[in-house]
Amino acid sequence: MVVLVQLASPKGETTKVNIMAVKASVLKELRNRNEKSALEKAPPVPPPAPKELLAADVPLPKDAKNVKRERASEEITFRVATDVAGLTAQLRSQLTAAGWREEKTFAAVSKVGGLLVFKQEQATLRIVLVNTGLGDGTQATISTTGLRW
Repeated sequence: MVVLVQLASPKGETTKVNIMAVKASVLKELRNRNEKSALEKAPPVPPPAPKELLAADVPLPKDAKNVKRERASEEITFRVATDVAGLTAQLRSQLTAAGWREEKTFAAVSKVGGLLVFKQEQATLRIVLVNTGLGDGTQATISTTGLRW
């Protein structure tokens, strides 16, 4: 289940809050993996310098319309004519081919909306999909961190 709340101030500023439900068993498994991984690690080796990832290089579906890349909010928004399942499949294919790794633990997709999370190096893409069923397709909002704008 994904809930998207948008708050607006009298000045016209907006804040978006994503709320998602995660089962306690999933959180426990993540905690156990992290603890086990920390115990098994060898002495730290300096990581290679991360490659620079650009917001302009985030692949979007070919049929994306009304594309907006907002530097201030670090968000990319667009609309496609397909349903949530179709857009989910397109994004998974394109982002994986571009070197992004899906964090499937946080994936939540239904007929009317979804949440996908992808990572690459130090960057994260949180993708919220919404389809109101009114025939206007699916709206996607990609919130980014770690990308150069």
